Amino acid sequence: MTGKTKGVVPRIQAQYPRALPFRCTAHQLNRCVVHASDSTLVRNMIGTVDRIAVFFNYSPKRQTCLEECRSALEDTEDKR
Repeated sequence: MTGKTKGVVPRIQAQYPRALPFRCTAHQLNRCVVHASDSTLVRNMIGTVDRIAVFFNYSPKRQTCLEECRSALEDTEDKR
């Protein structure tokens, strides 16, 4: 789409010289995630978050406890 000569951007800019090229947000996010996944620290963090989510998702009791903690934290934030 953004090739220097045959992409959409050069075609649009040929007709509208003041047009500014930009990538869609989803595409930018995807590029960031791909780049970040090269980092061992990021991969480890994502794995940890995934295990925490599984821990809470597979137990209604744990989900209730998590919701109570979240509510308590919200109440604490409101008082500040």
